[in-house]
Amino acid sequence: MSYVSDAIASYAPEFRAQELNRFEFLAKRIACKGKIELVSEEREWWLDDRRRVGGIDGG
Repeated sequence: MSYVSDAIASYAPEFRAQELNRFEFLAKRIACKGKIELVSEEREWWLDDRRRVGGIDGG
């Protein structure tokens, strides 16, 4: 059993399902936020690299 299911095992089945859904939602949100931050960092690196080369427009 996972930590989450162990933590709520003593509660009613309806509550357990609700809590597992909430944990799943939070986990997806955190994962999504991590991906968004990663994309932002990659974009910043690309922009910084383009500025060093001579600007985004090549000037």
